Formats: sequence, C-alpha cells, structure tokens
Amino acid sequence: MPDRRRGDKLPRDPRDDDSAMRGYGGFEEFIRARGGIVSRAELLAAGWTADELRIAYGLYGQPTRLRRGWYCSSDVPDEVREAWVHGGPLACVSALRWHGLLPPGDPDEAMHVCLPSHGKTRQVRSSSTRPVVRHWHDAAVAPGNRWAVPLSIAVEQARHCREAWATRGLMHER
Repeated sequence: MPDRRRGDKLPRDPRDDDSAMRGYGGFEEFIRARGGIVSRAELLAAGWTADELRIAYGLYGQPTRLRRGWYCSSDVPDEVREAWVHGGPLACVSALRWHGLLPPGDPDEAMHVCLPSHGKTRQVRSSSTRPVVRHWHDAAVAPGNRWAVPLSIAVEQARHCREAWATRGLMHER
C-alpha cells in the first residue's frame, strides 16, 4: 500500500485527467466543450455522481438546467433555451431562421421545436407567450444538433408543416 508520508504515489484515479469535472465545479467548461447542451447521462458518464449533480444544482444553480435531464452552458442563446424548455432544439421554420435561410420572424410567431421520436409532451412553465409547434425526429437529441436540427431535416419538416404553410405566405402554396 503506498504511503504519502514516504512520498509514495497513490494509485492514479482515472478521472484525474478531467479533475475539473469532479465535485461541484467544472460543469460550464465540460458542457461548453460539448456544444453547450448535454444530458444528465453524459454528465454521469463523465464522472460526476447523481448526488454531486443534485447538490450542485440545488445549492449553486449549476449546471444550468433546461428541463428534466438536460443542462446547458451560459452561452446558449435564449431562443435555444426556450426551445429546450418545450422539449428540444429549434425545428422547421425556427431552425431555418436560425441557420439564416429565412429572415427573422415576428417575436410572437410560433416557435417550432423538435422532440425525440419517443418523446412526450409535458405541461411546461414558461415566461413566453409564444405558441409552440412540436415536431418529432430522433435528431432532437443527437450530439451536434442540440441548438437546431440540421438544415436538411428543417427543410423536410417545413415541407410538411401546416403551420409553416400558413405563416404569412412564408412557403408557396402547393
């Protein structure tokens, strides 16, 4: 058994490479390095314990919780945060605006949000009065797509979305 008093080194903890990711700190850096939005499962896999997450969120408000099981870094834009409060990333015409393919819309216009195919809608407390249109696709939780669905999926969603067709002539009639 190694003895610190003699200068012996203790066995290396495999989490030492990510020592900032232990205890109640390091969430911001970890989440930002992974695109700004991560699941609880990803935080647990990185070495935090369920108790550390619960205590850190309860006492320090870190990491920032979007909704049950999902967290974000401080640099995630408000529109993306609001979409996640309702279930997932921006979708359909909201994603097309996010990607810069459509001009900014009316702030009161419906927000289109993507939920995973197995997702459920829940009653949500939100300060926004914007209506929400939900779309279902597995891209909703894929890493790299967590702010807005990929362009190809957003275009396909918009092609089939009645709300998008009705929005002030945004799309041409069929």
